[in-house]
Amino acid sequence: MFGTSPAVSPDGEYVYVTSTGYSLVCFTKAGERLWAFDIGKDGASAENNSGSIKVQSPTPSVDEDGTVYALAGFNEPNKGAGGSAFYAVSGGAGGGSQVWHVNTGVNTSFRFLSPAVTEKYLFIVARNVPSGHQNFQVYDKSSGDLVDERHVNGGSYGGVLPLKNGMVIAGTGGSHGMRVFFPDGAGKWKFSCVKSNGREHNYGGSGKDATCEAPNGTQPASGPGGKVYILFQNQGVRADKSLGGGVVYCYDPAKTVYGQTPEPDWYCPVKGDCAQSGMGVALGEDGTVYAATQKTGSVAAHVTAISAQGVKRWEHAADGDINGVPAVDDQGFVYYNDRTTGKLVKLRPEDGSRVAEIKLADELRSSPTISYDGTIYVNGMKDDKPTVFAVKGAAEGCAASWSQQGGNPSKTEYMY
Repeated sequence: MFGTSPAVSPDGEYVYVTSTGYSLVCFTKAGERLWAFDIGKDGASAENNSGSIKVQSPTPSVDEDGTVYALAGFNEPNKGAGGSAFYAVSGGAGGGSQVWHVNTGVNTSFRFLSPAVTEKYLFIVARNVPSGHQNFQVYDKSSGDLVDERHVNGGSYGGVLPLKNGMVIAGTGGSHGMRVFFPDGAGKWKFSCVKSNGREHNYGGSGKDATCEAPNGTQPASGPGGKVYILFQNQGVRADKSLGGGVVYCYDPAKTVYGQTPEPDWYCPVKGDCAQSGMGVALGEDGTVYAATQKTGSVAAHVTAISAQGVKRWEHAADGDINGVPAVDDQGFVYYNDRTTGKLVKLRPEDGSRVAEIKLADELRSSPTISYDGTIYVNGMKDDKPTVFAVKGAAEGCAASWSQQGGNPSKTEYMY
């Protein structure tokens, strides 16, 4: 279990997890294992890859009709035959059958974040793609056909946010910020860049790109008012680096015009680092932004609460480290997985003090998933085995907001 988190069906009955063993597994909410689907069967074998992580298996996402979408990528470009894979798999008790499969190419790799699901399309950002292809890709969700692909800098670690107005926010590689894609006809998009300083580059007249804060694979979030929140690695563009290794930006898409670089409504530096590990922010029902950051040097990993106006409310230092996004329940309590202690930790929303914790695993390199009934599902490694846990507390559901990684328990990354 490396970076991937559980995804829950919209009816709350089924839980889906992936692992680096090319496996997509379906459980009932009671913990019964129903089926497993091999998400590497049409690609290259793990023996063709090197490195400590043989294959990357991002968090799956679940559509309204129960279809599960899963990506399988590689730690470094595949050196063998076949290629990385994108699958649509039927869900539920009678599921586990392939709906469609796309070979995304022998040079394709992904990170940890789930495919974004809208009414017609699926959006993904790949870290590497074969020659002649682009890293931002749009698929027809019914057929798996590639309908559009656009440029984001190579080395992108993902993070994609489609909005109800048709705009799409997507991460780029290195210090190139976030792309804003504007709808440009049926199934087509054009882009401008969310940048943070004055340097711009133009790619063939197709839009503007610029050197910006580094998103580093974080998942953007959106609120009911339409604002977009992004955790960047602090490059010192606006906030002094001494104030924190991470920085949260708030943008208003209503103010974003094609061909013009949008200015953030506010930004707030946070302690800890924004590393390439599937980080991001969650939102409480009152608009509070909760950002998780990783340990760096002598600075602890933190969960930081920021008001809807961009004012830091409190900071909570983790005992170990964090590789994931916080989650918020229907009572406002905030949860995170401590990677190194293997604990799921619960915080008070008023001051960030610790309410409770439970030791689950040896390592929790993931984000907690709060289901529609309040059950908290966690992926981790226990006794060297990939394991999924279900934890029940006082919560009766997740917050009615962008409450966790992917926005909701189904990880669709599409809410507002």
